Amino acid sequence: MRTGTRSPAHQWFIESLEDVVARMAARRPEEDSWWTGLARRLAIDTTDAYYRAIMSRALDAGRALQLDSSVFAGGPVVLACGSLGPGGSERQVVTTADALAGRMPDLGVQIVCMFLSPPPQDFYRPLVRPGITVSPLPALDTTTPALAALAQSLPMELRDVARYVAFFHATKPSIVHAWLDEINVKAGLAALIAGVPRVVLSGRSVAPSNFRLFRPYMASGYRRLLADPRVTALNNSAAGVADYRIWLDQPEANIQVLRNGLELDAFRRVDVPAARARLRARLGIAPDAQVVGTISRLYEEKRPLLWIQAAAALAQVHASCHFVYVGDGILAGDAKALAASLGVAPRCHFVGYQADAAEWAAGFDVFMLTSRKEGLPNVLIEAQALGVPVVTTDAGGASETLVPGVTGWVVDSGDAIALAERLATVLDDDAWRARARTDAPAFVASRFSIDRMLAETLRVYGVPVPEGVPA
Repeated sequence: MRTGTRSPAHQWFIESLEDVVARMAARRPEEDSWWTGLARRLAIDTTDAYYRAIMSRALDAGRALQLDSSVFAGGPVVLACGSLGPGGSERQVVTTADALAGRMPDLGVQIVCMFLSPPPQDFYRPLVRPGITVSPLPALDTTTPALAALAQSLPMELRDVARYVAFFHATKPSIVHAWLDEINVKAGLAALIAGVPRVVLSGRSVAPSNFRLFRPYMASGYRRLLADPRVTALNNSAAGVADYRIWLDQPEANIQVLRNGLELDAFRRVDVPAARARLRARLGIAPDAQVVGTISRLYEEKRPLLWIQAAAALAQVHASCHFVYVGDGILAGDAKALAASLGVAPRCHFVGYQADAAEWAAGFDVFMLTSRKEGLPNVLIEAQALGVPVVTTDAGGASETLVPGVTGWVVDSGDAIALAERLATVLDDDAWRARARTDAPAFVASRFSIDRMLAETLRVYGVPVPEGVPA
């Protein structure tokens, strides 16, 4: 190899290193001084001006790829997401696709995912309605000169934009509805390049700078997208809208609240007494034992260690109570070790991902969520739909999912003792829980119905709401 040249593997390694350094330096510049210093030494630019230039360069390079607007008329609605893995956002993608296809089959709904393998990236795929096309995002076609030129104009972290452009060229969607920050920016930018007439971006939590998946291009990407009249941004909570506006330093940014929708019939069909009995039989615990449970990934933002600490504190005053954690993640080992060290392991059951999660939730006496950051947690809504009261930390839009003192409680503090005390009051008040079993499903039906969500989504799409769907 001649001096000054790089093999493809060497180039990939260098760009991957630069991506990591840029991401870490941009995420928390006031805290990550070591990463910021390293970025300077390596001459890696993480400034907003740099990424604004990147967005402009991509749009310029993509001019040859813009299709005439007429080719998109009557095209499908494409929902773009990272995967169909076991998360609340992924479930809402499937719910939205199902509602659109079920009530308006002429829309021709499609789903495109960055990843559909390995498992559990396809966790919710079996729930997708027959007739909805689910596709993995295809590899980049480097034989098309204009696509190759677009990809080469972008840093490695944004080259997926060219793959989305190719997909939109093939499908010619009338609407692209992207979900979650990385896909919002990549698919959104690609939709503008391709000439898609309407683009919808769904944020599902607070701003991405709060999370490990943050990328330094996201703020510039959102600002560029929101400047285009074809683009509408959504968030599923008022707390999320406010946080995005602060993060983007755009207090008047066009970001609308569109709360999650829940297909209530599936929850009404759950036989709650039978589910309670099955859960206790599965775990070999007493039929009358009280159970505090959750359905949550074991990742830092969900604070599973705080959940275990609260369980251990409650166990001190409720000697027969058991604790069930449905879900998995990188902190599973730490959570199990902490449960053992606090002496609560014999009563703390880690059951991993479960396809019948609603059956498990129906068996809980109370649902506890301990997140540090959230959007509008589906699990809190679903638990209440089953008549299970909830206790949650005040994270993101969590407080928007319940009626305080009626269907659940919000604990301001991330303190395990405060959580345990609130859980104890719920478990000790049989009459309150009996009322919540009736009040919680009624509240969910009034605020989070699938018809309400569908009508609001169609208005954003600019599509008439069909008869029978409340407008």
